[in-house]
Amino acid sequence: MKFYFLIVFSLLLSVFGINSASGFEKSSFTAHEIEKLIADWPGFFAWYKNKKPWKKMNLKGNNKIIMVRDGVFFFKGVEDLPEVVNYLKGQGWRSKYFFYIINQASKGLAYLDMKEDVPKQQASMQKEIETLRKDKHMPATVRKQVITDLKEAVADLEETLQEMRIPDEQLTVIKRYSAPLKQIF
Repeated sequence: MKFYFLIVFSLLLSVFGINSASGFEKSSFTAHEIEKLIADWPGFFAWYKNKKPWKKMNLKGNNKIIMVRDGVFFFKGVEDLPEVVNYLKGQGWRSKYFFYIINQASKGLAYLDMKEDVPKQQASMQKEIETLRKDKHMPATVRKQVITDLKEAVADLEETLQEMRIPDEQLTVIKRYSAPLKQIF
């Protein structure tokens, strides 16, 4: 279940637009920055949950919910709220960079989990396709549609895995810190 939370969390965080808008898309981060994120995230999350700065946002228009966790709402644009910027600045962070690292760490964790799981799921679906091809009890039109749907699902899994991919340098750092990162997320 936590695996699927990471996938949803990372996909939704990408809505922040931080990757392309902030110029961090090619940026690598250090082990020290991941250690600092691991140390600072629980305090930030507690502060954020207590202060509820999202309640001051003008939520009309294009503001999308990025994440809901423990009654805490993250909306697109939250990284620009002065209260959030000031809190993170007090912790030694640039707000957009903090959220960028959260996004990349979430994507990296989801990618690592999926990388192990996807081949098993694809193999299982391929076996199901072979079984369906031999099934003479199912109407041919239904069988053909189910096989087509399964083939699309196999391709979708690979596409999703590739969407989760982050630069190798970042993945190496995230892999090294995967256990504590999973604890905080």
